[in-house]
Amino acid sequence: MTRQPLDANPNNTSPAVRAARMYSNIFSPPSTFALFGFIIAWVELPFWRGTLHAAIFGFLSTLVPILYIAYMLKIGKLDDLHLSQQRDRRIPYIIGILGAMAAFFVLRALGSSTLLLTFIQTNIIAITLLALINTRWLISAHTTSITTIAAFAGFAFSPTAGLAITPLVFLTFYIRLFLKRHSITEMISGILLGILIVLGVAATGAFNG
Repeated sequence: MTRQPLDANPNNTSPAVRAARMYSNIFSPPSTFALFGFIIAWVELPFWRGTLHAAIFGFLSTLVPILYIAYMLKIGKLDDLHLSQQRDRRIPYIIGILGAMAAFFVLRALGSSTLLLTFIQTNIIAITLLALINTRWLISAHTTSITTIAAFAGFAFSPTAGLAITPLVFLTFYIRLFLKRHSITEMISGILLGILIVLGVAATGAFNG
């Protein structure tokens, strides 16, 4: 499907597009996973230890891929921060997967929280599935990531915690659709994928401890 996203044009400075663009940047999939990693770490660990562990996860799984994307944008190899083309997502996904795996092994060696390690594993599964799906078809990584986090919170903490995050799922759906970044099918598929990922993790008994 050929589409021209509203925020792809830097000259489009309408308040609605600017607000939607800012939301999409702040709640991009890597930063969303990293932010929730901090929340889990602060709940499960003493503040400074939790901060260190979350920072390790965030740096390896999120900041490194973002730095790669920023560099490629700077040299003109990419022209879209949100990687709307499937081919542009491959290397960032690989970097993100390897970074998250490295964070998992480092934090496991440091004796980190079991829940944080489970979340990192969930993150690895999500990125891997997105990478595989995007070799054939474009799917919304934004809706996948925020849905995964809402569902994870529901299982890890309480249904109320999951419901508290759920409005962000609908807001993300609306904003990405408004920006014409995805079709409705791609958005719904992202939501379903996020739910299925966490249900799969839950089926292993990861939340029973």
